[in-house]
Amino acid sequence: MPITPKTGALFHADLQSAVDDRTVKFQLKRPFPHLPMALAGPGGTVPAIMPERLAATSPHQPVKEVIGSGPFRFLSEEHISGAKAAFARFEQYRPRAVAPPASPPVPKWRISNALNF
Repeated sequence: MPITPKTGALFHADLQSAVDDRTVKFQLKRPFPHLPMALAGPGGTVPAIMPERLAATSPHQPVKEVIGSGPFRFLSEEHISGAKAAFARFEQYRPRAVAPPASPPVPKWRISNALNF
């Protein structure tokens, strides 16, 4: 099976390991220059960063805890699966003063107090 951004590069990996708290190492069976796009792009399994205690749970059980650091917090008590997702302003959120070169050239600002989908 050829490795493409759509077939899932992690299926073709010999080894995945955490080098340290900020670095993940992928050792592939053969060269695959599209790995960054395969990990970040739509159409495949999106990698999730989560605490080890959540990652150690069964892959057949949904994650019951939502963790993030963005401008909104998820309101699990208002969530209705397939019908409603609600988010409220996260008061402790602080946008970056200056965006790094790989990010959009403007800081991210929250302009609403709540979101409902």
